[in-house]
Formats: sequence, structure tokens, C-alpha cells
Amino acid sequence: MFCRLPSLLLLCVAGGLAADEPPLPWRWSNPLPHGNNVYDQAFRNGTYWQVTDRGQVYASGNRFQWNLVGSGTTNTLRGIAFADPQVILCGAGGTILRGSLADGFQVEPLSPPTTDWLEAVAVSPSVAVAVGDNAAIYRSPAGGPWQRVTGLSFTNWLRGVAFGDNTFVAVGENGHIATSTDGRSWRTRSSGTTSNLNRVFFVDGTFVVVGDAGMLLTSVNSGTNWQRTTTGTTGDLYSFAQGTPPGGSRQPWQLLAGDNTLLLRSAPNGPWRDQLGTDNPLPAPTWSYYATVWDGDTFLVSGRTGMLVESLDFGSNDQLLWFETLESPRDWLWEVKALPDQYLAVGDRGTVLSSANGITWYREGVPTELENTLLLGVGGSTNLIVVAGSDGRLMWSASELVNVVETNTLVDFSDCLWQTNVVVQTNQMDLLGLVWKAVEPRPTTNTLQGVCERDGLIVVVGDQGTVLTSTNGTNWNRYLVPEAPNFSSVAVWSGGFIATGDRGAIHASEDAITWHPRTSGTTNWVYRVRPTLEGLLAVGQNGLILISPDGLEWTHRPSGTTAWLTDAAQVGDRYYVSGAQGTLLTSTNGVEWRPLPVQTAKSFYGMATRRGQLLTVGVEGLIMRALPDAWNDVEIIDYKHFECDTARVDFLRFAGRIEQKFALECSADLAQWKHVSDFTFDEEEFSYWLVRTNSSAIPSEFFRTVPKGP
Repeated sequence: MFCRLPSLLLLCVAGGLAADEPPLPWRWSNPLPHGNNVYDQAFRNGTYWQVTDRGQVYASGNRFQWNLVGSGTTNTLRGIAFADPQVILCGAGGTILRGSLADGFQVEPLSPPTTDWLEAVAVSPSVAVAVGDNAAIYRSPAGGPWQRVTGLSFTNWLRGVAFGDNTFVAVGENGHIATSTDGRSWRTRSSGTTSNLNRVFFVDGTFVVVGDAGMLLTSVNSGTNWQRTTTGTTGDLYSFAQGTPPGGSRQPWQLLAGDNTLLLRSAPNGPWRDQLGTDNPLPAPTWSYYATVWDGDTFLVSGRTGMLVESLDFGSNDQLLWFETLESPRDWLWEVKALPDQYLAVGDRGTVLSSANGITWYREGVPTELENTLLLGVGGSTNLIVVAGSDGRLMWSASELVNVVETNTLVDFSDCLWQTNVVVQTNQMDLLGLVWKAVEPRPTTNTLQGVCERDGLIVVVGDQGTVLTSTNGTNWNRYLVPEAPNFSSVAVWSGGFIATGDRGAIHASEDAITWHPRTSGTTNWVYRVRPTLEGLLAVGQNGLILISPDGLEWTHRPSGTTAWLTDAAQVGDRYYVSGAQGTLLTSTNGVEWRPLPVQTAKSFYGMATRRGQLLTVGVEGLIMRALPDAWNDVEIIDYKHFECDTARVDFLRFAGRIEQKFALECSADLAQWKHVSDFTFDEEEFSYWLVRTNSSAIPSEFFRTVPKGP
């Protein structure tokens, strides 16, 4: 697209898909900083490390901004240790990686290879040792090859290993403890327990072992003898850390973490105090914690679905304050709806989340009577949104514009001068999706789940063949479908309405009053149905995929999975399907389906798309986003040019998709192009001032934008 402007010509060039389609990059929107299970973490030389499921490795220098480190594997990672200047990681399927932030990671070959999970790794000055399933012990002398240790006198599965006092200590199932000075010859020690032992740590001359049912063991003589300490909890323990408060006038703190457990005491003999309960003025969230670290000032504790909390010392000898480093909603999300200007996601405990861009999400208030309701469905239009849930609960939100007075600082450049003006503006804000009202009395007590809208008519479906309709969200008509299927989904398409549910139920209606059964050819639950450009797409139990051009004839398509499939969306000419245990599928024709890699094994329950962006939501507040069609034109929609005494200044405003990347290039002759800068859209439009230090005028100049993909 060419645009003639004074003295200059602006050029926008289109970018097309490469012959080899790039992978679909998924990004975390919620929870933050990510939603992977953190199984181990460490701190060294100012950098925090986390190893997680699906081979994801994260590093941070400040605990707030976490960067994904390429590991080269999708196997779950379970342990981390430092062999300066390198880092060693271990995990599922006999995975051992060695590398660094600067150079990345390389897979280490094992002799012999194994599929055993390697649960932990420890390093001495001369040898590294990794332990895991089926009594697997691999050792690597001074960065050399990894060799499995043979001739062991035990077969217990091992879960942890640590080095200290010139000794390796390995722990595992049924109370097993073994010690070694070289990682090759191992001797079993008596632990005094048959509880599973999960991890072992070496801190200030003492080995500390944590295990199931609150088990805590210590040894001060190189793991030879062990003493049990009462913790007062029956929760399984996974991690231990010790830290000395700054100043040196107080006893060290000791911290235990596990399933719904976080205990603190002043070492060595103080009582263990619960850090999750009401006794703490600022408790940590009740959660499953798997990993702890002390950085010299603060405890950092991580666990399931990326939960990340840190301590704050307020001067108490035996108590710390706790806060979530990046606070995120973590209620399960069951459906997400895309509107022209926002997304809405609904879930457990009356959760309603809204987002203007799919990146930043806000929790919205709901009526008191719905605060503990399981919200399962959301649908509607730009005029009226309805949310449905358990026990027949319904609430609605209507479009209503209100004036909002804002004081903004505007920076402008004109007449070769930068000008800053404070401007008071009155803007209008739409309350749609922000202010909610409950439907009382409820038209039913059956669970309601599917919601859709056509021409101002809201249709809600649920258990026992329940169908409800309304034009205003307040007054509802109730109908019952024969055979009383439990409906979980309803959609609008060219032929009217289509509803799906358990026992292979598919029913169609032209008016949402009279419903006709359709033959699905399955007894699996048809969990959700969505309209496509070609007809209808339904997904459900046991990897079920059905397609129909007319809502009458339904054809089964093999999905290649037995996972429960939960939702579907279409972006351009491509279909996407979400499901349980991190299942994502894609197809260009609805017939052949292939899996998509994604960096989580968490279950997805809902999908939505808007302006080329694809969202999926699921367990524990999971929200992930991607740009399936990222190779799009970036338009230059506004331009200004200034010739000043000391510089030439160009103002350009771009339009594109959120998170789309592009480059700006310039040319004097349309033959030779010079790279100016790279950009990524944070919002729908992006402004840029281009200041040139050379002041000589030129007869014309050309600009073009080049999309760079996701």
C-alpha cells in the first residue's frame, strides 16, 4: 500500500507465511510470572533459577521479571545444581542437561541410556551425581561422561541427593538413605522410618531430610546417624531452607515447605509456626510448595502452577510476612468470551476476569449471592452479557456509558519544539462486563452452562434438558427438551441454535423453543459446539471431534488423542481445539488434526479469538495467548515531518495486532533499504518519533514496515 505525503512516500509491504510454518509461540497471561509447576529452584551469583514441567527453565535477576531459558527438551525437569561455571539440570526420561545462560543447554549422553526419571542432582568439587527411579544413580567426574553406578545393594527409588562434609547423601522411598564419598560406592544407613523421603539438603554442617507426613530428619555426622524432629504437620514436605537475618543479632530461620504447608522457626530448637494461617498477620497463600531458596535477605518459595511467594522481615524473631511476588487470580476458569473490545473469563468461586488486550486481566466484582458460585458459561453481545453457573445461578451486565474525568500529560512536537501539556479530558467508559446484577428469583436450580445470543435473544442451556431465554437478562422463559439431556454448550449458526451434551446429545432449534434431536453417532459427551465458516465443529469426551456443514449430518474425525476435548476456535483458515492435560490440536480442514506443543500439562477448558489473537483458559487461573496469524501487514496510519535547525524529525503512527513484531526500514531511492528499528505492539496503535541528527534536507524519503512474525 502506497501513500503520498508531502515530500515523502510511505510504503507498507505485506509479509506472508514462510514455506515452513513457524511454531505457535504461547505466552502466559495468567498466572504470572508463569503457570508451570516449579519442582526445584536455586540462587547463585545474583540469578534465581527455576526448573519446571514440560522442560521449561526460568531465570531472573530480580524475582519479578522471569525469562524463559531454552532447554532443548520438553521433558519435565526435577533438579538443578551448580558446577561452576555451568548449571546441571535433570529430569524425566533420563534427562541431564548442562549449560549456562550465555551458551544455552546441551543434552548430556548417559551410559547406558535410561527412561528412569532423574529426580535430583548434586555436585562435589570432583564429581556430579544424579539419582532417580529404580535406584538409578549416574555419576560424572569433572564434567566427563555420565555412567550408571552398578552393583548397588538396594533397589529403592531415589528422590533426592545432596553433597556436604565430603559426602553424598541420597534419599528415597520407604525411608531409604544411602551415603557415598565418591558417588560410586554407596552404603545404606538406618533412617528409623518407612515414610517416603523426598529431598535432602546440606546447610551449615547439617544434612536435613524432608519427607511424607511431616517427616523431618537431621544428621550432623555425614549421614551416619539420623535424628527425627517433630514438625507438627501431617502434610508431605518437599523443601527446606535456612537463612540468617541481616545484622547478626538473631538466630537463623529455618523454613519447611510442602503440600498446603509452610512452617518457620528460629533454629535450632524453636517451635514451628504456621505461615499460612491466621496467626500470621500477612500469611502466604494456602498452596502446594515444592521449592525454597534463601538469597541472603529473603526466602523465595515456589510450587504448583508457578506460585511464587517471598518473605518480608519486620523485625520479629520467629515470624515473617509473606506476599505473592506477582499476585494472580488462581480460580479455575471454565469459559472465555471474546467481545469486540474485551475478553471475559468466568470460573470457580464467582470469578469474573476481564481484559482489554488478552495480556492484562482484572477481577471484577459480582453480586454477593454469587461470590461462591461455580460460573460455567458466558455469552452475549455488546449490549448484554449473561453468565450462568451452578444451582441455576444467573447474572447479567448491560452496556452503559458513564463519564470518567482523567488528567493526562500529553507530549507533542511542533515547530521544532517539544511541548508538554496537562490536559483534563472527559472520556466515556462502558460498564459492560464490569457491573453485574443477579437474577432473582432463579428460573431453575439446575446447573446451567451454555450461553449464546442472536438478535438480542439470550439462550442458556443446562442440566435435565433445561433451556432458558431472555431479551433483557431479568425476565426468563423456561423450556424443557425431551429426553432431558444434560446440556453443556449452545451456539448460534446460520440455521438457528445448536445445543450439545452428555450421551452424544445434539439438538437443533430455529427459535430456541422447539428442539429436534440429531444423530451424533456417539455416546460420548459432546462437550462444546462452535460455529465455523464452513458449518459446525463439536468436541468432547475421549478425543471426540465432530463436524457438520448443516447441523443435520455429523461426521466423526479422528483427533489422535483420547483426552477430553473442551473447546474450539477458528483463526483465519485454521481450526484450534483445546483439551485436558495440555492438549492443543490444529487443522487446516477439520479432517486431519495434529498436536501443538505447549509449555504446560495443565488442562484447558475454554478458547476464544479476537483480532487474530487466540486465548485458552483452564485450571488454577491458567490463561495463555498466541498469535496464530502473526505475519500481517503493519500500516503506517499517520505521518508528520519537521525540518529543524539541528535535526530532521519524523512522526509515524502504526496500526497492527497486539504483540505483533515488525521492523521499520527507510530508503532514499526504493532500491537500497536501511533498517531503522524493531518494534512490538503493546497496544493496537503505536506512535514513534524518529529524530535524525543530520539536518540536510532531502527531496524525498520512503518508509516501509516489514512484519517479523510472533
